[in-house]
Amino acid sequence: MSKTFFTLPLSAKAALYVLAVSGGCAFAGSAMAQSMEYQRGYDAGYRDGAQAQAQADSNGRGYDSAGRIEIEQAIYGTRDRSCDATQAVQAAIGRRAQVTLIADNRLCGDPAENQVKRLSIRYHCSNEASQRVRAMEEETVSLSCR
Repeated sequence: MSKTFFTLPLSAKAALYVLAVSGGCAFAGSAMAQSMEYQRGYDAGYRDGAQAQAQADSNGRGYDSAGRIEIEQAIYGTRDRSCDATQAVQAAIGRRAQVTLIADNRLCGDPAENQVKRLSIRYHCSNEASQRVRAMEEETVSLSCR
């Protein structure tokens, strides 16, 4: 024999159901309104960011008003043995306008074991003339477009 702890007349059950459903709708409406407001804010932020990036790209500049560093060539090694570190250096710089790097084997491996190596970088800033910087192995080199 099963025990029933609480029973409601049919009209009370119907009233409870209506109350539960209407409360759920109010909650869903509130959540939807918040979600729509969030979406509008997200869309506005995305639009503003895209416009700023388009403007920066049309000026030939990155996010820094002074321009960004563009690597033309980076060579690491000795006179006899070297490797092309151009992509590694540009990746380390990203879109920055100023950076300090360490000349070491992490750039493109060790092209000349047990020999002192040098990093030589040719770069430019926006539409300016090329610049050259050099550093011996394990020294730092600074590049700047400011």
